[in-house]
Amino acid sequence: MARYREIAAEIRRLVREGDMSPGDAMPSNRELAKRFSVSLNTIQVANNLLTREGVIQRRRGSGTYIAQSAEERDQQKRHHRLGLLQVDLDEPLNPHSKILAAEAQRIANQAGYELTVETLRLGDLVEGKFPKMIRQRSVDAILLDGRVREQHVQFLEEQHILFMILGNSPMGEMVPQVHIDLEGMAYSMTRELLRAGRDPVWLEAYLPTGNWYADLDRLNGYAAAMEEFSTGALYLCSIELDNLSRATSKLKRGGLGKAGIIVNSWNAAILPQALEAHGGDASGLMILPNPDKILTQNMLGPNFVRWSKLMNIEAEIASHSVLQLLALLEGKRARIDSLNLNFSCSLNVSVDGPAMDLNTAWETGASFAVKQFGNNRSWKPLLDTEPNEEETVTERRCVESGFHQF
Repeated sequence: MARYREIAAEIRRLVREGDMSPGDAMPSNRELAKRFSVSLNTIQVANNLLTREGVIQRRRGSGTYIAQSAEERDQQKRHHRLGLLQVDLDEPLNPHSKILAAEAQRIANQAGYELTVETLRLGDLVEGKFPKMIRQRSVDAILLDGRVREQHVQFLEEQHILFMILGNSPMGEMVPQVHIDLEGMAYSMTRELLRAGRDPVWLEAYLPTGNWYADLDRLNGYAAAMEEFSTGALYLCSIELDNLSRATSKLKRGGLGKAGIIVNSWNAAILPQALEAHGGDASGLMILPNPDKILTQNMLGPNFVRWSKLMNIEAEIASHSVLQLLALLEGKRARIDSLNLNFSCSLNVSVDGPAMDLNTAWETGASFAVKQFGNNRSWKPLLDTEPNEEETVTERRCVESGFHQF
């Protein structure tokens, strides 16, 4: 038998007989080489074999440890639970939040974890009505979706509960969140329509309803592009099913011949037919939906701009956030990172119709480590100078799932 296999067999025996227990640190390679009277290379080959077999586990920046058994890992997963709080969202729930909750549930379940979903309203906090998962301390970390304000974050910090925000919030780099650069996306989309000679360029907007922060970011990007590349006037239109008559009248008054409109709801799929039904000629209208796979699936025809690629935003947000928190709870990483999804696009018009090229990139923002005192835990912001200690399981799983690597 090869020497490295003999060494691996001896370590397996020590684990099996209880001389080395799950969680114990392995001796250094130099110590093992001296003990077995072999070279460092032979020890490395033996460790590689044991790692592949799941007998030992390497933790970057920490060392090598005896791994837990599959049964112990499953038991730990059942012990850890995640929560999802839907914060101050309107009823019925918007499609984005429904899909986001389903994706977070799917990813957590695939990893062997439970995900509990509840609502959180600011008015309830004022009255002292806390979500069940917080009253019973039944979750280890919480995902936040919706109109997350500083008061919600302060409440969770006072409860010493780890959290991550799924989407845009006004707190910026102060808290861990997955941020989508909707302002930059709206700016780029508006700029491209204006450069293509579209006039006027409308923005579908629902302020002050809907997801306030996302809608506000989108409006700010649109307004910045209109100021830079046009007259600065804003053309806002709400395309709701019970408001289509008013919306079509508004669009007709602005002129449809060379108009463009940026849309973010499924209702826009019937906009050309609605305009025709109300006596408008929609043949010259260019409709640009957000590059979302689910949103655009029914937006077909000559009026709609095609994207070079589409995104499943909810799946990406859920994947990056859930997998980071799970890796942290399992001890496979020592910190989590805020993430920002950046966009750029360019419009091409050909005989086949208008098409938009899309480029996206995930960027790492602020980092946070766990600060623990007793049974209480909270986030500790890390300075830029503090080193990144580990290549995370999250990154690896995202790549394997076909998501963007950050």
